[in-house]
Amino acid sequence: MIDDFNTISHLGVPVVGQVGWPSEFAPDEGKCGRCESLLGPLRTHPGSKGENKAKAYLVTNIKPFRLIPISVRFCTNSNCKAIHQADTLKLGEPFILIQ
Repeated sequence: MIDDFNTISHLGVPVVGQVGWPSEFAPDEGKCGRCESLLGPLRTHPGSKGENKAKAYLVTNIKPFRLIPISVRFCTNSNCKAIHQADTLKLGEPFILIQ
């Protein structure tokens, strides 16, 4: 799968049913998977600091050290406190971090 993403991203040629590496990692769901409340807007992770705030390096053999923005969404339910972010292992499928 990684080789396919590398090839598609490097050549810029779309393949039916497949895409290359995303230009940004962000959760795309609208409701919290824990309590079903709405999620807030995209924002930077609260622990993100420094020169490359809210960015991470995508390290692959074709495009090494590509800087990619990463965003999170917070649950709007004040009792829940869940942070949703893109799961880079599943390429955009959400998973939940509990504070």
